[in-house]
Amino acid sequence: MRKNDLQRDKAFRQRLAQKLEVEQPPESYFQAVQNAFASLPDELPVKARPIHQRVLRTCAALAACCAVVVAGAFGLNQVSPQLMESMPGIGQIFQDFNEGREPPVPTPSPTPPSETESQLEQQDVPPFEPISVPSNTGVGELTIQNAWSDGLYLHLELELAAEGMPFDPVYASSISRSISPCDDPYVEGTDTSHLWVNNLEAEKIATIENGLGFFWTGESTDGGATPIYAGEWVYRLPQNAAQGPDLSVSLEVPLLYTRYGDTDTYALLDMSFQADFSVTMDTRRTLIWKNAVEDNGVTLEQARVSPTCVTATVQVSNFGSLNSTLLAPLEQLVSGSDRMPLGIYGQLTTPDGTVLAECDSRYLESETLLSSSSPGTVLEDGSTSGTMVFDGIPTGESQVILTLYEYPTGIADSYGAATPMKNRVTAEFTFDLNQGAVYPSQNYLAQGREKLDVLTSAQLDRIPAGENGYICQIPDNSGGTVEITLFTQDLDYRGVTLYWYDGDQIMSMYPSVPSSSYNKFDESYPYYQGDYYTYGEVGLDPAYTNGKTYKALYFRLENTGSMNLTYSATRFALIDNNTGEVLVEDVMRSALGNFDQIFGTSLEEQHYGAAEGEGTASEVLSTPSPSPQPEESVADASSDIGSYS
Repeated sequence: MRKNDLQRDKAFRQRLAQKLEVEQPPESYFQAVQNAFASLPDELPVKARPIHQRVLRTCAALAACCAVVVAGAFGLNQVSPQLMESMPGIGQIFQDFNEGREPPVPTPSPTPPSETESQLEQQDVPPFEPISVPSNTGVGELTIQNAWSDGLYLHLELELAAEGMPFDPVYASSISRSISPCDDPYVEGTDTSHLWVNNLEAEKIATIENGLGFFWTGESTDGGATPIYAGEWVYRLPQNAAQGPDLSVSLEVPLLYTRYGDTDTYALLDMSFQADFSVTMDTRRTLIWKNAVEDNGVTLEQARVSPTCVTATVQVSNFGSLNSTLLAPLEQLVSGSDRMPLGIYGQLTTPDGTVLAECDSRYLESETLLSSSSPGTVLEDGSTSGTMVFDGIPTGESQVILTLYEYPTGIADSYGAATPMKNRVTAEFTFDLNQGAVYPSQNYLAQGREKLDVLTSAQLDRIPAGENGYICQIPDNSGGTVEITLFTQDLDYRGVTLYWYDGDQIMSMYPSVPSSSYNKFDESYPYYQGDYYTYGEVGLDPAYTNGKTYKALYFRLENTGSMNLTYSATRFALIDNNTGEVLVEDVMRSALGNFDQIFGTSLEEQHYGAAEGEGTASEVLSTPSPSPQPEESVADASSDIGSYS
């Protein structure tokens, strides 16, 4: 810029002022200048000689520059007052100037519209129009009553009019109850039917109850000459098959087999079908989530929510092992194999608490199932990974809640108890179709449940108190014998006898046997095999009992017949051979008390009623204890052991 151009170029000054968003210095600036002039003396000393014109021009140019700089500074102060207040030398001036000014209110940025919300608000998909196709042989008719897809799966609701099938209403039980496209009926790998979606073959997801054939509805047409069968077949859509909302579907059923009466003889029917039709996908209630979400050491890696099923792939940190309760099977406590982790047990519910049932692995491709009956994969660091599968999200629901618990939710159900409050939560996630997201939540708080801390869970002492130093497991008679297991920290051999009572009558006695008399070594631990029972003692792996040392006393009774272990007149008692002390008065009742203590159930009260005071079976069952029996050698006792009195 040439000399004096700043003073002459008014357009440049205007553009500069506009860019800095300041037309002129604020009124407070002029007031400050006026105050400065007012403080000057009335008369100033001057030199005799006049000031040269060049000096005046220079001063004018400097004044103009100062004005522009001041205007720019105040403009910058409007935009970023913190910056101007922090500058050395002039910062205090701007601090005084800005004092008392209200901070600027930021303008909120507009919230982007939710894609999932717009999907939920889309118009309904037109309903499927049923189509019927005759058999290629002219016998029978196949009707696709309904077909729908959630973008992940394709559902077909089929009806088969089996013309020519022998049928007599009087002898309706003689009619074949099912028709199958499998040449080995109910064996999935022999299915002869095929379905293509947009020219790509789809995989049928089938079980015996669903998808492997047609089942008789109990109805017929043509005066009973044509029985009606129905079936629902589900397919997994091939990857990249859906290029748009409309699917071109081709179904081929070349062979159908049936079984007559109650025989295992299958016959090939003279029917085959080919059907081509179109299905419009409805993905409004489908959510595919691929972002990892973490809660209390549980990572939900991905999830799929649809009306067909809900899947959730998780990795759960080490919350400990069910072995630490001493309520796991003895084989696991001895060997440490097949560790049963804690904290991995998922339950899917709607917001009102309706429980959605678990599904099997048929909806999975290569993932490992994690369910109440499948413990997933235990990794080297002690964590567990796997994929949970549940029934699809119900119609009318926009949320489902996945809650992971410390103990299996069904462990109490099998004994007639609901999920107890003592079953603590390890993590919770909400699948929200409205927001199109999966996030950690705390709905369990409204139920009064507690969350288990992942940092301390594995070190918690979960061993029940027991009775007189003995901890009883619930007896098991599922294998035709009665198996009774007790645990104690008394590692030395102690002669005891297990008594079987029916009311006041002693039915049989089963004394312990020292290890020197064991005669069987063909299992994971040695034991004694008598004529009517088995006995053994074995130490437990302290890694699963928080470093405490326990041994197990194991009885297998083979002469009890079909015994009702919860029948009030039946009980087993453990008695010291030398002193006659009743160590455990009722094994079953003591075991139920241990179960209640760990899992928070009330099984002892349900089976035995409320006790009048504190304690175990001694306050309800007042059966006299038997007199102590002398400790015999195995050879002397073998003729009497396990025999009926």
